[in-house]
Amino acid sequence: MAASHSVRAALFMLLLHQASGSGTFELRIHQFVNGESSLASGGRCVPDCRTFFRVCLKHFQVLVSPGPCTYGSLLSPLLGSGSFRVATSQSPLRLNFTFKWPGTFSLIIEAWNSPPSQLIPNVTSREMLISRFAIQRRQSVGSAWSRDVQRRRLTQLHYSYRVVCSHHYYGQGCSRYCRPRNDTFGHSTCGPLGQRICMAGWANEYCSRPICRSGCSAQHGHCHRPGECKCHFGWQGESCTDCMRHPGCLHGTCEQPFQCTCREGWGGLFCNQDLNYCTHNRPCLNSATCTNTGQGSYTCTCPPGYTGVNCQLPVSKCHSSPCSNGGTCTESEEGYRCSCGPAFNGKHCENSVLICADLPCFNGGTCYQRSRGVAYICHCAPGFAGTNCEQKVDDCSRSPCANAGPAAWQLVSLGCGLAALALLILGLALALRRLWTRPRCRQPRPRPPGAMNNRAPPRDNLVAASQLKLASLGLGLGPGLDVECGPADRRPLCKLTNCAADRGPNSLPSPGRKWHKNGPCRVDESWPLTQPGEKLECTISTIACSCELKNQTASQVRESWQNNVTTQV
Repeated sequence: MAASHSVRAALFMLLLHQASGSGTFELRIHQFVNGESSLASGGRCVPDCRTFFRVCLKHFQVLVSPGPCTYGSLLSPLLGSGSFRVATSQSPLRLNFTFKWPGTFSLIIEAWNSPPSQLIPNVTSREMLISRFAIQRRQSVGSAWSRDVQRRRLTQLHYSYRVVCSHHYYGQGCSRYCRPRNDTFGHSTCGPLGQRICMAGWANEYCSRPICRSGCSAQHGHCHRPGECKCHFGWQGESCTDCMRHPGCLHGTCEQPFQCTCREGWGGLFCNQDLNYCTHNRPCLNSATCTNTGQGSYTCTCPPGYTGVNCQLPVSKCHSSPCSNGGTCTESEEGYRCSCGPAFNGKHCENSVLICADLPCFNGGTCYQRSRGVAYICHCAPGFAGTNCEQKVDDCSRSPCANAGPAAWQLVSLGCGLAALALLILGLALALRRLWTRPRCRQPRPRPPGAMNNRAPPRDNLVAASQLKLASLGLGLGPGLDVECGPADRRPLCKLTNCAADRGPNSLPSPGRKWHKNGPCRVDESWPLTQPGEKLECTISTIACSCELKNQTASQVRESWQNNVTTQV
């Protein structure tokens, strides 16, 4: 039986704790009557019963039975001896619960005796039980007390009780939690039924959203405290209803942040270019005509007598340069005055005081005398200009070359250089060809060393006429000179050979082969043509001549050769 009660109590508590809450069951003992100091066992307390109480609060039962105190239990302090009253200042007995109050309960109140020898009250010894009271009631949550009296044969108990919610809990079951707060998580107080009441300036379920200033845009504004109105990025104004224009936008508007829609008459990325500058600014002065040219620019058409960007400057009398021939213009009250150079006079220095006899024309210019006005006129030579031909003309200043850029000039220069190089190569080729086509020297007849022309100072490659000989003709032109002519049909020319040239006076014959300038000498040459240690070379001048020498006398030939022939070796 006890086991079944325990199981049912456990199931009840499991279901009960699913609904959270918090409250207190309070019990106040007013009076206990035990005039005979009797015990429940029939015995008596000597001298009086020192009384304390055990309270057991449990779920509602039709028949209250012993068992677990499902709502809680407690022991009171010693309240009196025998029959006694408890002062109203005595604190009530309290049993706290942490579930939603169900509205009904069962209560067991037991009075116990605590003998003087028992230092701490306890309920383990059943012989000390004085009396036992058991009730079941309905009780709503509230501050009012419910009074009751329990009577037994020898005892009476006067008491009262009530159920109150713990701090911050409200409602019939003490299940509604409400805690006043003023922090990051909310700004609220609690009503009598536990409803949350927001403080002034705060809203939403938890009173955590500030109420912004009246008129503040809910879409483009926000606030951290009541009464503020802070704008989102890109918006501005007292109520955050104005978009921010593009930075630098001067004469434009926007419908969304960072736009720059130009007003009429303005243009450009920043609407800073006055498309109607003349109307907006009137920059032209002195009745000048202003014309808009777009993009914030304009032009002023000045009336006669004024000049400048805005026609703000009076035109100088000297502005048109009225003085000729280098005269200096100076403004005066009458208008202007020309200060002429020493060679000119007149109002505008137009008359020259020089004549052609003074030779006024430079750089080869030709002077022509005039009778009126200008005293003379210089006709300049090409390349010069000016009144007296004193200026050198830059022919390129007129840009006479059409369709010629730097690249074309470079091509022309390159072509000229290549042509010159080709001509040089051709000349060298012709010279080499002429050298290679000369006849080779023939073997000369032996001549004594003294036959060399040593009377004159040494000159390279020169052979005196006295050393030349016309071969085959026996003309006796001189030792060492042979002139060989062939038949008229096969040898139209004759040639002069000298293989003994350039021999030193002390040179000795050498069996080695000798080389002349135009070819090898014959093997029977028996003396060297050069000094010892020099290359074995010989040079000879070959002179082509007409074979008409045959028809001349020897004296004529000799005279002709001596007068006209000098051989370079």
